[in-house]
Amino acid sequence: MRIVHLSDTHIGKRRYNLSSSPSDFLEAFEEAFELALSHSPDVIIHSGDVFDNPYPMNYTKRVVIERLMRYSKSVPVLIVAGNHDYADMDGLSPLSFFSFMDGNIHVSEFRDVARKRSIQPLEMRGARFYLMPFIRDRALLREMVNSIREDMGSGLNFAVLHQIIDGFTAKRKNITMDINHEELGTFSFIFVGHFHTPFLDRDNRFAYAGSTEALSFDEYEYTGEGTVSPSTAKRIFVYDFSDDGSFRVEQIPLKSPRPFLFYAMDYPSVEELRSRLEDIPVSHEKAPILILKIKAESVKAMEEYLTVINRFRDKEYYEHIRADITPDEVAVDVESAGVEDIKRKILGDFYEIVKDAEGFLESMEETAVRGYREKLMDILEKGYEDRGSKAD
Repeated sequence: MRIVHLSDTHIGKRRYNLSSSPSDFLEAFEEAFELALSHSPDVIIHSGDVFDNPYPMNYTKRVVIERLMRYSKSVPVLIVAGNHDYADMDGLSPLSFFSFMDGNIHVSEFRDVARKRSIQPLEMRGARFYLMPFIRDRALLREMVNSIREDMGSGLNFAVLHQIIDGFTAKRKNITMDINHEELGTFSFIFVGHFHTPFLDRDNRFAYAGSTEALSFDEYEYTGEGTVSPSTAKRIFVYDFSDDGSFRVEQIPLKSPRPFLFYAMDYPSVEELRSRLEDIPVSHEKAPILILKIKAESVKAMEEYLTVINRFRDKEYYEHIRADITPDEVAVDVESAGVEDIKRKILGDFYEIVKDAEGFLESMEETAVRGYREKLMDILEKGYEDRGSKAD
């Protein structure tokens, strides 16, 4: 059985508020599906966040629906609603109307799962697919997983969900893990969305397909030349499963995502920075998004860097330049002189006055605390006496 897995297309996203972003995300969505179809799969899986928000523009919604209808004419498309696809108030995504249509598109919505408190498998070509939309309530998520494990039969059983299921990914996103993959039972494989960097765990039999277009620069790792590392580039996964659950997988890179460049520079001269901005190391069909992380020796140096960078913003070299410049001036002064000396240097003749005021405030706070404590004890004692007199 051949399965193609993709995820997190985030149609309608405006990355860095760029007008080119919606077309970038739509182009990546189209390439991913057309590339999937070229491999003649039995099933295409989309593991959540088709849209970037639950209320896409009418044009965006129409284009996506038209494309999905066309793609699904030759192969079933299975979709779980991600956290960006639905609003809490109704639990339905813009794709919910597919549930009223007879066709090859199957969408799992949070509202339906929450109402039924169960997930029924979708059977295709002798395999069962359990489609789990994004579930914020971890207790409900575990309830759904436990109900599946109790009813799971033999043969190929696949889970499709939009959650964080391993500690490595949770650490990368700085969030809490939704459910451990070990709690998900004995699935033949778990197709996951939500984490935007592709990641395959062969031993534990799960994979995040990653997003088809980068929402942010930190979805990538970068080479020493500042280009995106191939290990984190956008892709789709093509699986060939045997009846016994063994599989072969091929990861096919996408060509349409807009290039990102990342340069880290410590205390460059103005000429070095200008030379770097003029030097695009790879020929790109699309103008890259450039991320700069620069250390500056002083605030003055930072201002000089910004002057150079701003001159490049309006040129056609880059689609966008994001500059993170950190001046060392204040940090160096604090480390060498200490906080109190910095205060004295800034305040001058007012230093002693401020110190006296700080001491007065601390004293007032301590006095106030004692006063409140004494007042509270008086109230408690009076209350105790009143209760005793009523009992008599």
